[in-house]
Amino acid sequence: MQKKLLLAAPLVALVLFLFNDTALADQIEVASRVEAVTLHLDAALVRRIGEFSVPAGDSTLVLRSVSPKLLQQSVRVKGAGDNEAIIGAVTVRPSTGTGVESEAAKKLAKLLDEKQMLTDQIEASETKKRAIQNFAKASADAKEPRAVDLPAAWVAVTPGLDEADDRIRDLRRQRRMIDGDIEKARQAVQLDPLSTPGYDVFVEITAHGPAKGKIALEYLVHNAKWAPVYDARLNFEMTPKGRLTLVRRAEAAQRVGEVWENIRLTLKTTEAVGAVAAPRLSTLEASPGFPGEADMPSRKPPDDLVRLESEKDSSIRFQEASMNHSRSAFDASFEVPGLVSLPANGATKVYRLAQFESDANVFVKSTPEHDTSAYLHAKFSNTDSTPLFFGPVQLYRDGSFVGRGTLKHVPSKETAELGFGSDDSVSVRRIEQPTKSFTPKKEKALAWEERQSATEIRNGHAFPIRVRIEDRVPVSTDAALKIEQQPDSTPPTERNVDDRQGVVAWDYNLAPGETRRISFGYRATWPRWKGEFQSWDRR
Repeated sequence: MQKKLLLAAPLVALVLFLFNDTALADQIEVASRVEAVTLHLDAALVRRIGEFSVPAGDSTLVLRSVSPKLLQQSVRVKGAGDNEAIIGAVTVRPSTGTGVESEAAKKLAKLLDEKQMLTDQIEASETKKRAIQNFAKASADAKEPRAVDLPAAWVAVTPGLDEADDRIRDLRRQRRMIDGDIEKARQAVQLDPLSTPGYDVFVEITAHGPAKGKIALEYLVHNAKWAPVYDARLNFEMTPKGRLTLVRRAEAAQRVGEVWENIRLTLKTTEAVGAVAAPRLSTLEASPGFPGEADMPSRKPPDDLVRLESEKDSSIRFQEASMNHSRSAFDASFEVPGLVSLPANGATKVYRLAQFESDANVFVKSTPEHDTSAYLHAKFSNTDSTPLFFGPVQLYRDGSFVGRGTLKHVPSKETAELGFGSDDSVSVRRIEQPTKSFTPKKEKALAWEERQSATEIRNGHAFPIRVRIEDRVPVSTDAALKIEQQPDSTPPTERNVDDRQGVVAWDYNLAPGETRRISFGYRATWPRWKGEFQSWDRR
């Protein structure tokens, strides 16, 4: 029989938590499940499907226990069936249920049953104890009891009482232990996202005749996201050229209050609820004055940016198989092969996305002002068609793990740089010379200060290696303060490295066993009345 499409309908604008008193048409429960999820960097698009059968006329399909984290305005409904039908209004209401029964809730229910069973056993033992006590009392109160019968009665009663008391004490001890387990289970249920009631979705449908078909519900949810992570493996064969293998991975997690089992999972490199257009700038006014004046307007971001930032959830931390990779002109997506499951408790799963190889320029880098260690660095090109996104990277050098770093955003075909741990075969030594200074007595006279240092670098490898040393000279923020490099300083290879004012670098190709010495210093002069010379890191 030919399938006939059900008309898609937008979500009717309803205020959340507002219950409509108008009676809906005959309600038909639709058993639904999550079929597919598209994870963005900040949210997820969920596709839930179900099958229905409706009579001719008006009916209302009800899909229960949809995620409590859904964005109501994002709900969309589509369908297909064996007869012509029209989808009308779609209503989202808070669910009156208690959420999906999770493992934590099942455990709590089991513990409560065990406690009730122990309570029943305690009551039975106490009843038995009272019966024994009543028997003993009746024997003692009997008219003209024979003395010869009393010892036999006590012998018969005492073991029974002792046994009942021991039984009651043991059962009460077991109940106390279960009480502790019950308290922990209650806390687990409170923290379990599946225990939070979600929403019920009511879909009004008008069928020209009896119809059977499938309905699809799509909606956005918070508290589900993925983040890029990487493995970088450098093979360094004692030459300036190395080979770098970069493996893309994804950490995915969700706490949306839904069961995501046996779903199709797609990862998108875009944000679902982030900004979609550039902010609008207003006129910026200025006037003379001093910082802190009460009438000075505060500079704050536009309201729409504030709202979007407040909607973002905190970052949360996240099986391995290669993915299908597709790319449009503006973003990329990765399809996880097969059907996968994401736990509802926020547990992270890691998926392998792709990998590529690239030639790497290997060199040693050191900033002896802060640390005299020499670190092995590698520059490589992103040969993939997809940008590399900001994220943590696990670093391996010649097969050995050397640490964790951070990869910055790298567009396709552009260059990135990563450090691969210290190189103990290259030694760096910094020698600080005593600071020289002069402070004149006259206020208008010039004071000065000189600072000088030397850096020695030695290549202990049995092969040549390229070395870069970085240092810096202060940058004056006052026209009266003059800072000049000492004339006997070793000329740097590069100034203002990576657009960092005052940062200089020296590049050398050191032969095996070769040593180089770098002299570097500066002289600062300023009017004495300006105070003392001081420097600080620019933030």
